[in-house]
Amino acid sequence: MYKYIFPVIFLIEFMILLHVTFDSFGWSILNFNGPLLTDEDVAYAKESNKSPSITIPESGFEFYNEWHCLKSQSVSISVSEINYDGPKKSPTINSLFAKKITEYHIDPDVNWQVDKIISYWKKLLKGSDEICILSVFLQSSPEGDIRYIERIKTRNGIWDRGDDQFTIEEI
Repeated sequence: MYKYIFPVIFLIEFMILLHVTFDSFGWSILNFNGPLLTDEDVAYAKESNKSPSITIPESGFEFYNEWHCLKSQSVSISVSEINYDGPKKSPTINSLFAKKITEYHIDPDVNWQVDKIISYWKKLLKGSDEICILSVFLQSSPEGDIRYIERIKTRNGIWDRGDDQFTIEEI
């Protein structure tokens, strides 16, 4: 019996160490445990995941939304030019973690008001110590990942890709 206890204790200690290491960079091993997120945010993510957010027809792979909570100082907001049925501007949030960049974009199928969204995202981030992004994985490269944003939450408010009103409201 004792020969099984030590590996279990080691595994538990390793998981605690791993969580602390990731948490110090602003990431959370468990995507729902950021202090900014509430039960309503968890319920929103579960509701959005009743069906896949993205399905790759060739492979049949399905991808679902998940929350990523980051320290605000680890992200930058910019406008990227992406090639989607020709060149297109996209509001983007970039995050650097473990020498890889994660780019969070919004759906290029929609003609967004790029300047208005960038301005709103900057207001959301201003003075907030944390940002949580509900997003779906799109693709990976040696440089990092690309994800599509469903929702953004900071202490200043929420942006949802379905919103056409961009007004900062208290949470």
